[in-house]
Amino acid sequence: MGVPITVAIADDEEAVRDVYRTFFANHSEFELVGEASDGRAAVVLYRQVHPDVMLMDLKMPVMSGYDAIKEITCEDPAARVVALTTFGGADHIIGATNAGAVGYLTKDAGSTEFAQALRDAAAGHWPLSFDVRESVMRTLRQYSRGGAGAGVVSLTPRETEVVLWLGRGLLNHQIAAKMGLSEGSVKQYLNRLSDKIGADTRTQIVIKAVKAGLIDLKDV
Repeated sequence: MGVPITVAIADDEEAVRDVYRTFFANHSEFELVGEASDGRAAVVLYRQVHPDVMLMDLKMPVMSGYDAIKEITCEDPAARVVALTTFGGADHIIGATNAGAVGYLTKDAGSTEFAQALRDAAAGHWPLSFDVRESVMRTLRQYSRGGAGAGVVSLTPRETEVVLWLGRGLLNHQIAAKMGLSEGSVKQYLNRLSDKIGADTRTQIVIKAVKAGLIDLKDV
């Protein structure tokens, strides 16, 4: 087996952190490298251990998970922070995404889904629970009904295709296979889309593209 994926956890409930400890004790593919019980401590912990993936509860004392995610990702844009919470509503999802989270899982995710989410996050992909993905789609429908926004930019046909595959939940290597590109080329498209649309994450790219009328929701 290769080098384990390092993971740090921020959650204010000891019982929840204990569940995580048990999971990692039984999965040698991952290594738990630190715990924090509030948002401020989570930021300090990240600076100390720089884990491959940081799991962040959103509702915590001292500093919220949203603010902790924002501070971490502002200092380290390459940080892979996954929001892990009991809340699956669109406002929480969009809030975490806007703060810089690269994924969002509800705490009732099964061990198989949880493990795959950690792998995806560490690999630079976008893990979402199934129910979270459904909530994102409902939000997209609401934005779509709102019409195109101001200051609309145009996308090339290939950029549009990348956004459509993103909206269908495909990962970078899957998009590359669909479009006959290398995974590096897909990453370059995502970087250009981020700059053009003014989005920091994959979720924001899709949502802003729908809101601006750049893609049609029915195609997603």
